[in-house]
Amino acid sequence: MGKPMMLDLPEDMPLRKAAMDSDRHDAEQMRNGSKASAASKASAASKTSVRSHYSAKEYDGTRSELLKKKHLEEQRLSDYSIDKDGEMGIKAKEIQKVLKVDPNAMKTPRRQLHFFINFWGFDTFIGFIIMLNAVTIGLETQAKAMLPLGCDAACVCKDPLVECTPVPLWVGQADYFFFAIYLIELLLRIYVYGIAVFRSHWVKFDLFLVSSSTLDIVLIQLAIKNEVLAQLMLVRMLRLARLARAIRLMVQFQTLWQLVQGLMHSVNTLLWTFLLVMILMYILSIVGMEFITVDQDLPPDHPYNIAAADNFGDFGDALLTLLQLFTLDSIASIYRPLIRHKVYLFFYFI
Repeated sequence: MGKPMMLDLPEDMPLRKAAMDSDRHDAEQMRNGSKASAASKASAASKTSVRSHYSAKEYDGTRSELLKKKHLEEQRLSDYSIDKDGEMGIKAKEIQKVLKVDPNAMKTPRRQLHFFINFWGFDTFIGFIIMLNAVTIGLETQAKAMLPLGCDAACVCKDPLVECTPVPLWVGQADYFFFAIYLIELLLRIYVYGIAVFRSHWVKFDLFLVSSSTLDIVLIQLAIKNEVLAQLMLVRMLRLARLARAIRLMVQFQTLWQLVQGLMHSVNTLLWTFLLVMILMYILSIVGMEFITVDQDLPPDHPYNIAAADNFGDFGDALLTLLQLFTLDSIASIYRPLIRHKVYLFFYFI
């Protein structure tokens, strides 16, 4: 066997190897530095994310706490409005639902008046006063209706020989008494709750009644007799406005108020029912005018011709006849002679 071949290496080979080792070392240091920098950035980002997470949690906690406090406050006022003790009147509950007043925040005189005007006994007293007022208005109207022509309430007549019974004096005095009670009630509510009390529609209604009564009293005291006022019947309308006080009875008594609320919730259905009935009346009126006409072969005084001419002679009569039919108002005298002459009209009226 021959001797192995020997390779001749350059003389600077050790220097090259040392340079390569140095380059590898520098590259490793750079890689390690890059990794350390990335790790530092990741750590900083993680810390920032954690801080942001805790800050968001703290914000959400503060916000939920505020919402919870607000809910508890509203619940407290709502619980007060519901009147768990049953000491509040119906009208007081309706006003409290709108105002949501905290009596603990009031000063002592206002707080005492608050409990007084919200007591069910106060509402019952006002309801009793309203009923008495309605009775006196009826008596006054009856007494004025019995006055002879040409005589006023004081029995000052154009003909001195006419017998006349004047309207009792106590009726007018009672009206002033009732007006004073309504005015005091309104002023008490304004004093306790301030202008905010007019957010309640019932208090607005009370203000209208008191204002109309005040104007009526002023006109009576001034003895204004103007032809324009007479033509507009202003004084009479103001007096009739007193009857609106009876509407307040609906909110004074719980069972009656529940009935009214049921009717109010059914208003939408009643309006659509009314529209449907009007459409049917309109269509059937036109159909009736087409089929129910005067028969020229019969004498004019025949029961059929009389019924046809009187009830279906024009659109207005036909519409009123259908209204009478829908309300079952003595319709037999109309359809009997018509069906006897034309039997097929039975299906029209059925």
